Amino acid sequence: MVKIPASIPQRIPFQVADIDAAVEEFRTRLASAIKKHGSGCCWSTHEVSGVIDEEVFERNLAQHRNDLVNFREELFDGVIANFWGIVSIDKGVITGKW
Repeated sequence: MVKIPASIPQRIPFQVADIDAAVEEFRTRLASAIKKHGSGCCWSTHEVSGVIDEEVFERNLAQHRNDLVNFREELFDGVIANFWGIVSIDKGVITGKW
């Protein structure tokens, strides 16, 4: 087992309830995204990647501005974009044949 030097701060543990709260917020945000954009699947891996790349770019901008509130928003947007891609694949819309 690797011993962590005392100079490196230890991570603060989270509880299952913390994860549950974030998942619940994700569900609420996902419902809002569907209401705003519709429930249409993405057509290709390129479309999914473009949406994800845009969210990563926006997250990076928030990080460079030290804007924690917007950084958190963009983390959720990224999760939603990734999830949208997963659902598009699982529904058979994205087949990999393009």
